[in-house]
Amino acid sequence: IWIPPETATDPVKLFYNATVKTKEQRMYPANSRVIDLEQLILRIGISESLAVKEKRWGDRYSFKLQEIVAREVVRVYETQYGRRKKCLVLDCDGVLWGGIVSEYGPEGIKLSETGIGSVYQKFQKLAGLLNQHGIILAVCSKNDAEDVKKVFCSHTAMKLQEEDIAAWSVNWQPKSQQMAQLAEKLQIDLQDMVLVDDNQWELEEVRSRYPQVAGVLFDPKKGERQIYEKLAEHFLLKPEDQNQQNRLRVQTYADDVKRETLRQSTANYDEFLEKLQTKVEVRQAKASDLMRISDLSRRANRCTNGTRYTVEQLKKLMECGYQLQAVVVSDIYRDLGLVGCIGIDPENRRLD
Repeated sequence: IWIPPETATDPVKLFYNATVKTKEQRMYPANSRVIDLEQLILRIGISESLAVKEKRWGDRYSFKLQEIVAREVVRVYETQYGRRKKCLVLDCDGVLWGGIVSEYGPEGIKLSETGIGSVYQKFQKLAGLLNQHGIILAVCSKNDAEDVKKVFCSHTAMKLQEEDIAAWSVNWQPKSQQMAQLAEKLQIDLQDMVLVDDNQWELEEVRSRYPQVAGVLFDPKKGERQIYEKLAEHFLLKPEDQNQQNRLRVQTYADDVKRETLRQSTANYDEFLEKLQTKVEVRQAKASDLMRISDLSRRANRCTNGTRYTVEQLKKLMECGYQLQAVVVSDIYRDLGLVGCIGIDPENRRLD
């Protein structure tokens, strides 16, 4: 992970995995991920990064820095090849804006480009950036739904809009119940969710019921950078993630609510499918599909062979005669695009 010096002060850009263009970096493969030691040292300070005495093997770095580097390696590896967090769940009061909307009203909350309210607007921009890279956004708030929707629809300083939110749970139930409701609506696992809340007690209540849910405390007093670094432990953004397929996938979760409403209004499943008018096309995968197929293999955890593929690995398989069939789906609500892939191994005559 390499942050250009001119962008290092912008917390939003800390999420980008920028490409190094120096002469030394050109020797690395195109799919390599570079961890910039200088940025990690700046995070904790030079005095904390250097050992008091040089170690026997000549290493002058402290154990604290070595631990941070190790965690960074694990984070990059898990994000690139392992299970990735799919959903960022946002509290409202104290996270998306300052103050309590039910007490002060939309006009009385703290949310602006400058001053006290700027920290909340900057965080909304970051959430929007995550959304553009395929991360689902959901709202989990102990509040009156009407008050929350008014802020989203009428406050001029809001950077997140109602259409950016895939699922809502705004009521007075315990946060753990709300998280379970959101997971059911979105049809994702709780371990794929990260909750951001300004109340440590609420985070603990969710953790006690669902320890697989990651929690991040939003505390502007400790500095914006700490909040962003906590989120960076769960989300690693790469420029190639910002594509049309990922944005389409996020919009699909919102459409799933409409599909569920349609399903409940029909007498049986066959009638539901008939009204949904789902169309499935299976065609030969193109070179332009490989990025999406690789992304699906890394994100999907159901109905798969469990193997994570990079684009380079998929290209090598195709060069060896391995056939890839792309599955494209659409219905009355949206063209869902490429949603799956069938691998055919002609030599062993089996499907993956």
